[in-house]
Amino acid sequence: MKKTLGMISVLGFAVVLFGVSCCTKPPEELASAKEGYQAAESACAADYVKTELDEAKAMLDKAQAFADDKKCKDSKASSLKAIELAKKAEQDAVAEKAKAKTLADEAIAAAVKAADKAKAEDAETHAKAELDAGIAALGNAKNLMANNECKYYEVKKMADDAAAKLGDAAAKAIAEKARIAEEKRKAEEAARIAAEEELKRHPKEWTVVKGECLWKIAGYDKIYADPFQWPLIYKANKAQIKDPDLIHPGQVFAIPRNVSDEEVQQAIKEAKNRPWPVENFFFDGK
Repeated sequence: MKKTLGMISVLGFAVVLFGVSCCTKPPEELASAKEGYQAAESACAADYVKTELDEAKAMLDKAQAFADDKKCKDSKASSLKAIELAKKAEQDAVAEKAKAKTLADEAIAAAVKAADKAKAEDAETHAKAELDAGIAALGNAKNLMANNECKYYEVKKMADDAAAKLGDAAAKAIAEKARIAEEKRKAEEAARIAAEEELKRHPKEWTVVKGECLWKIAGYDKIYADPFQWPLIYKANKAQIKDPDLIHPGQVFAIPRNVSDEEVQQAIKEAKNRPWPVENFFFDGK
């Protein structure tokens, strides 16, 4: 009888112990830990403090495993730790997100400024492909910024890339404009030199020297190479030529250029039909 009572006592004690160390449902703390983890996820912890979120998840999984094994005390302890880790992850994620947003805002502003500079440098004309690529990249960054607060660091990267593209567009436009300007300068210099050479070959004015007359001047190769065109010079300088048969050393005559064929033929006709006092009657005033 005593033996039977002893067995009953041992079994009762075991039941008490079993009831203390085991549970029929997970502790309330486990549910709180799951909520805390979800809050951390919603705060973009996976993007901004992934290591911390992973630690919280590992602890939450551990708490769940204890609960599955009916080890309520261990599950509760792990759940409390998971709650603590998840809360820290959430707080740090919020802080990191704010920092990332500031950086993203600054990067987008810099890209916008780069776009304005590229346009001001006429990239639309001189570097259109680069400008379009940069503006497209900037648009993508702005779109991501507006629609996903978890991707601010990615936004910054995209905006930086856009700014680089737009910087390249501005640089290419500047270089292209410089090239065009240099080509224009060279062309103008060549034209200037050519004009000087042309003036040497065919001057637009002539200073009379002793022994010259309109007939002789018009006959020079660099003037008209035809003495019968002397009336062209006479008509252009009537203000200082009183008599076409009498000119003086030191007088500076304008030499008409780009005259029409009709004017040339008229001058030749006048020269051939003009009566002269005597043969070879051309004076220089001396």
